[in-house]
Amino acid sequence: MTEVFIYLLPYSIIFVHGITGHRERTWAAYGSRPWPETLLPTAIPQARILSFGYDADVVGWRPRLSGNRIGDHAKNLLSALAAHREADNTVRCH
Repeated sequence: MTEVFIYLLPYSIIFVHGITGHRERTWAAYGSRPWPETLLPTAIPQARILSFGYDADVVGWRPRLSGNRIGDHAKNLLSALAAHREADNTVRCH
């Protein structure tokens, strides 16, 4: 039997920070909320706005650098998105 997924929200916009970035601080000026959180819900109300954080400490002076590879981060992102959609009931499997 083939499973068919029906997405109840037309858009998912996911913000992914870069190397040494942060899930929220990358998108915000000091002391303010992240701009995707404050601007996009009113501009695109039918979209789910998400920010994905991962261990991005791969360069620099920190003693412990991330051992994860890009494939590990990609798997974690997809797993987190699937769990989020299942938790808020925005995907149904038929």
